[in-house]
Amino acid sequence: MASKKFLFVTAIHGDEISPVLALASLGERQLVANLKAIRVRKRFVDRDLNASFGLKKGKGYEISRARKILQMIDPESWVVDFHSFSCQSPPFVIITRLEMLDFARTLGLKRIVYMKYNIKQGHALIDYCRGVSVEVGQHEDPRIFSRVERIVKNVRRGQPRKDIVLYKVNGIIQEPGRYRNFQLHPGGFVPILSGEKAYQHYGLKAQIMRS
Repeated sequence: MASKKFLFVTAIHGDEISPVLALASLGERQLVANLKAIRVRKRFVDRDLNASFGLKKGKGYEISRARKILQMIDPESWVVDFHSFSCQSPPFVIITRLEMLDFARTLGLKRIVYMKYNIKQGHALIDYCRGVSVEVGQHEDPRIFSRVERIVKNVRRGQPRKDIVLYKVNGIIQEPGRYRNFQLHPGGFVPILSGEKAYQHYGLKAQIMRS
């Protein structure tokens, strides 16, 4: 994939600043998505930008910004959408379509999550481009900088990682409890992003599809 065009997107949520700084420290070009939310130091201004892509009705900053971002993305580009989180979890890649699995494997992370149960209801950025999202760590974890650097190098190298584990999200965790992300729960599911403060629910339920 060395000859392909890549686009790095950051800060779809205004409280996810570390990937912005990591790419800037590398001198990498990036599309900083939610500029206004960064300025007011909030996750979003009117609504979740990552649930606003492709909406044909509605008003507000994020809906307008989502439309503009899609116009800015070259259809020939391969998109890596960087995120961070508030819970305790190893980093992982997210896909919403299985045809993105081969590209996801080039990021070099072991865990890949297929959002079969789409919590953004089909309105995330990666539902409207050739791309994947990557959760690189807790918001202020200094390891994000080295992780972002490795991901950028891996994507450009284009060598798919072989020893991946593919998870399929098929539901949500409604109530708080004792969960360890990516470790099998006695309830027969694998928790993902459990304890994430940005959610109205407590986390996601997944099954292992491939290991």
